[in-house]
Order: sequence, then C-alpha cells, then structure tokens
Amino acid sequence: MTAPFPPDAVRAAVMARVDRKCRTTGSLMVPAIPALLDVYLARFAALFEALGKGFTDEELTVLRALVAPRLADGFRVSPHAHFHLSWEPQGAPDHGVNYKVWFDTVTVQDQYEHWVATKTPPLFGAHPDAKVMDLAARIADAKAAPVLDLGAGTGRNALPLARAGHPTHAVELTASFVTGIREAATAESLAVTALEGDVLRADLDLPQAHFALVVCAEVTSHFRDVGDLRALFERAAGWLRPGGTFVVSSFVAAEGHELTELERQVSQVTWSTVFDRAEILAATEGLGLAVIGDDDAHAFEEANQPSWPPTGWYSDWARGYDLYRQKPAPAPATLRWLTLRKSEP
Repeated sequence: MTAPFPPDAVRAAVMARVDRKCRTTGSLMVPAIPALLDVYLARFAALFEALGKGFTDEELTVLRALVAPRLADGFRVSPHAHFHLSWEPQGAPDHGVNYKVWFDTVTVQDQYEHWVATKTPPLFGAHPDAKVMDLAARIADAKAAPVLDLGAGTGRNALPLARAGHPTHAVELTASFVTGIREAATAESLAVTALEGDVLRADLDLPQAHFALVVCAEVTSHFRDVGDLRALFERAAGWLRPGGTFVVSSFVAAEGHELTELERQVSQVTWSTVFDRAEILAATEGLGLAVIGDDDAHAFEEANQPSWPPTGWYSDWARGYDLYRQKPAPAPATLRWLTLRKSEP
C-alpha cells in the first residue's frame, strides 16, 4: 500500500515552514569585475538558497538589473572597487529578506598611502632595478645625461641614478613618496627634482627632447587600457633626446596567448595590467621608438640584484602569479623589461 503522504514531500513541506521562521543578516564583498557578473549572480543565488531564502526567476532578473550597472560603474571608477551585497530580515509579519547593493572605491594613491602608514620600509626593495642601472652605466658622461624617472615611488631608482652623477627628475603621484624623495635628496645634496604628478596628464611640465634615459618601472601595471600605454609612450618620446633610451616594465602576454576580457579585468585588480605584443608595438607607432630589448624582468633582476628577492611580494608578482595562481607552471603573462631607443634626426 502506497503511503498517502510521501515522506520526502512531507519533509519539504515542513522545512518550508521552518525556513520562514529563520532569520539571517549578513554581507558579502567581491571585487567589482564586470566580466564576473554571471558568476557572482550564481553565487548570490546559491548563498540565499542555502539560507532557505532562494530567489525566484523574477527576483534574479531584478537582482541582475541592480548588480550589472554597479559592477560596471565601480570598475570604471577604479579596478580596486568592491561590490557589496548585504541582507537582513524583513520586519514582522513578513518572513523574507531585504537586501541592498552598492560599491566602494579605493585608488592607487589611497593604497600606497596606507602602505606608508602601516608597512615597514623599504616598500619596494632596498636596491634599484638592475636593468635601470645597467642601462645608465652604459652612458659615458653621467653629468651630461639627465634621467627622468616616471612613477618614481620612494626614489628607489631616482636616488641611485643621481648618486651616479645623473641630473634626475622624479615624477610620482603619491604625495608622501614625493616628500620622502625630496628629503633624501636634500640630505645627500643630490641633483634630484621631485615632482608630484601623473605621468598620463598632458600638462606635466617637463623639458622636451632633454633626457638621455627615461625610466618607467612598475607603473604600467596600474594602467587601465592600451590608451594609457599609448599616452605614456607619446610623452616619453617627447621627453627623450634623439638617440635616448626608454626602459619600461610591463606585463606582456606570452606569444600565441590570446587574452580574454576576464584576464584583462582581473589583471587590473591584481596590479598586473597585461598587454599583448601587438598592442605594445601599436603604442610605439609613429613615435620614432624602436624596441631594442625585451627581457624577462624576474630572471634579469634575480641574476643581477645584490640580494634576492627585493621584497616578499616581487617574485610571485613579476612571474604573473598574482593573476594566475598556477605555480610552478609558467604563467600566460609575465613582467618584461622593454627597452626602446629614440631615432636620430
């Protein structure tokens, strides 16, 4: 004889009543990455289902309409924006859940100022980049070869270049870093002009066709798109004297690897903005800049630095493992030293 009330159906009916008696309050924060909209929605749905407060299809459609523009807006403002979902019980006699969504943003300057306040120096290592100093050492007369350090940070390259005799300009976005460079240069009577500014702003006041060497280390990893890269190359070409050298570190995709939109977006979130070689070559077009060197940054620095690693984070970051968590296999994009020469007239 068949039971008139199947046990599974009875249990489901009773649990539906229990779920209505449950109350839940909480919040979830995720990176504001537009390419992960569907992934996030699936996670939100699974979370609420586990809480016994599952979404209907209509409610998921409403949630998508709320989440999608906020992910896009947050990411547009900053790759370090966060999307928040919070929820709390509806007031009696209802038994549902109220939720709200929003995003917050954090800039690169904010994060570096936090580093200054909370971390023990040196923030970026005690030594200058070996590639930078190698290129500078190839210049015969340092005093006649001014150098420009773009995104100078704490002066890790600018100060040693000045000690080597190069009149040096250092441009940095973070105010406390600029103050530190000025104080260190004054203490040692070094020829360093430290300027607070954005390397991508067209109004940055620097002499044209003046510098023998332009350095841009660990900066393009903060860029938003290939337009930023082109703007950097245009400005560097203008500031370089004919025959001058431009050296820049950048994350570059391996030959044959086609970057997805997800990779590009997450690379910005992980301070590892990646480009492919076609984009890099396009950024040099018409500027009189020719690529004369393309070196694996991690390998070069490890072989030539007086101590290793320079920081606790550099080794994994430079090998692409902040973006691709797949050690020990080579990552699809790694940090490269790109060396370019400006043509003679």
